[in-house]
Amino acid sequence: SFCTLLFLCQLITMVVQYNPATYWSTLLIWKGSVMGSILLQLGISLSVTIMCIVYYVYIKSHDKVKDGDDWDSFVHSLLNHSVSLLLVFRSDLAYKRYLRGRHLLDSVINCSLRIISLVCSYSVGETYKARRLREEVRRSILVLFFLFRGILTGTVQSAIQQNPTYERRSWDGKLIRVPLLTEKQKVTFQDASKQDSTLIIEEAFELSTALNALEEDKIITQAQLCQIDKVMQELIESFREIWCMHDAQIPFPYVQLTHVLTVLFLTTLPFVLVRRYGWFTLVTVGMAALAYYGINQVAMEIQDPFGTDANDFDLKETY
Repeated sequence: SFCTLLFLCQLITMVVQYNPATYWSTLLIWKGSVMGSILLQLGISLSVTIMCIVYYVYIKSHDKVKDGDDWDSFVHSLLNHSVSLLLVFRSDLAYKRYLRGRHLLDSVINCSLRIISLVCSYSVGETYKARRLREEVRRSILVLFFLFRGILTGTVQSAIQQNPTYERRSWDGKLIRVPLLTEKQKVTFQDASKQDSTLIIEEAFELSTALNALEEDKIITQAQLCQIDKVMQELIESFREIWCMHDAQIPFPYVQLTHVLTVLFLTTLPFVLVRRYGWFTLVTVGMAALAYYGINQVAMEIQDPFGTDANDFDLKETY
């Protein structure tokens, strides 16, 4: 168990490089920490341990464990191995989902920037129609991000009612702020029966329509449109994978079995150690509970990185 915890800590430090000068201060950071989520479990484990110690030390007054009396420790060690394997696989799967989510989010951002960059570089005309179509492509990209963030965080309705604004350059070159959504889009997006990825697909279709309009008006060539379409397909595929990962959670039976065996193991652990270690059992069980419950809670925190939790990706800042 200690080796597993050490391996996970080393794996995390390989990705997140903390400043050595402030390393110890990170131990006191509460935001994003799992300590608050496992306080109840720690309290229950320590309470059971204290009752077990009081019973064995002051009431039953057992002697020290003799040779041949460790059969219960052997059975308990088998349970320990089972719980450890479940936690290792669960943590590994959760961390892979987190890294995959980070990769997909980067892909969405990069594809969006590439589409805007290609459209601006290909449509070099300064006519009113060319500038209007370029601005429509940029606004469609922003609407895609708006829907993407709202659907994953469950804030579509409130965000639509607020109708955020964005900066655009007017015909005379001044920066102005205009509403992001049109009245037609507000009515369409407020349909409660379509608060899912269908909205993103429909808006992607609107973006494709705007791109086709550039080609029909001879602002960009057919070859240039095909190149933009390839990037557009990558963007839609990244959106689709993110939605599938968000919708397909870790199977419930696996999560339930991990919870049950972890609670069973830590609840019975004091009864195995108390006759040998006495009051020191309290420290041992506390460290074990912190490790097992902590690793399990970390896996729960990072298995779905798209949301509003402290450890989720900041989709609002990205948008």
